[in-house]
Amino acid sequence: MTNTSTRKVLVRPATRADFDALIGEPLPHRVRAVAAERDGKLVAVGGLAFQPDDTVAAFLILAPGERGAKGFKLALHKAGLRMMADARRLGIRRVVATAEPNNPAAEPWLARLGFERAGTDNHSAWIWRSTR
Repeated sequence: MTNTSTRKVLVRPATRADFDALIGEPLPHRVRAVAAERDGKLVAVGGLAFQPDDTVAAFLILAPGERGAKGFKLALHKAGLRMMADARRLGIRRVVATAEPNNPAAEPWLARLGFERAGTDNHSAWIWRSTR
């Protein structure tokens, strides 16, 4: 992946330091992720997590103090689309995600990325399937 800048947002491959800054503990799974910086400050990390049971999960972690993606929605959406294109290119056939319950933008965003709801409760999973 190449570095992509959208206005004041830089989307680049995530590093261990990015995860250390946001979650402060070792990663529980192997990941393929990007980080978003605004004005030199880490604002989010997201991507794909490869779990031991062969499940591939999509995730997004916003930096503490960030109230949603205001100001960098387009950059995050483009990064999300690129991550799903990478999943397709890598031959990943299925990716799961959950929508943050208190974020009204979460479900519409997952739908725009190509995920479909797989359940009816508030904590339902969303599934993306490769069209290949």
